[in-house]
Amino acid sequence: MGIGARLTQQFAIAINRSEQMNVELEQRVAEKSAKLEHNFATLSELRATEATLRERQRIASDLHDDLGAKLLTLVYRAEDNSLAGVARSALQDLRDVVSRLSHGPLSLGALAARWQTEAEERLGPAAMELQWQQSAGLDELIITPQQGYHLERILREALSNAIKHSGGSLVSVALTFEPGGDLVVSIQDDGEHFVETTTGGNGIGNMVSRANTLGADIRWRRKAQGGCEVLVRLPLTVTPEDNAAD
Repeated sequence: MGIGARLTQQFAIAINRSEQMNVELEQRVAEKSAKLEHNFATLSELRATEATLRERQRIASDLHDDLGAKLLTLVYRAEDNSLAGVARSALQDLRDVVSRLSHGPLSLGALAARWQTEAEERLGPAAMELQWQQSAGLDELIITPQQGYHLERILREALSNAIKHSGGSLVSVALTFEPGGDLVVSIQDDGEHFVETTTGGNGIGNMVSRANTLGADIRWRRKAQGGCEVLVRLPLTVTPEDNAAD
């Protein structure tokens, strides 16, 4: 009887262990299944995102090659200066759209090169000289498409105001990345008019609105030697050192 009781006890212990192992196995199977489902959902999302990006790039390429070429032809062949100006403005807008469609995060160095080229193209016909300065290492500084878009629009409007209202012959643009993590953009002219108080259109309001959208500070300063400076300070969460480490 003692041996039978002992065997019965061991059998019960074995059954309990078996049941525990079954529970643990079921838990592991459930965890693995959930992980597989999550991985599959992530993969499906990545594939959908990749397909969307490919389609956006195709649309951007078509716009650039077809509509962009026609607008550029119109810019150079238009006999009416006002018509050429409209075509040039439309071409700039198209470039903005194409840039936003075809890019993810952007190198500020690449953007700055494009901005400098556009500024030279605009100031040249207005008989205004461009002085361009920028901090070293901007190629490693990454910003979002939204930041690049609104900064470009602010710069473009500041140049327009300098061309139309300043009466000057020189525009200085400086892009500086400060150690604290702020990107500072300065646009100065050597004209006789303080642009903020002489423009009555929507340009100034649009610049302020775009700066607010970015969480940036924008202000106008009258220079002691004459002219106006537009100063934009944009806090950035990504630093060149962080990007280099990644």
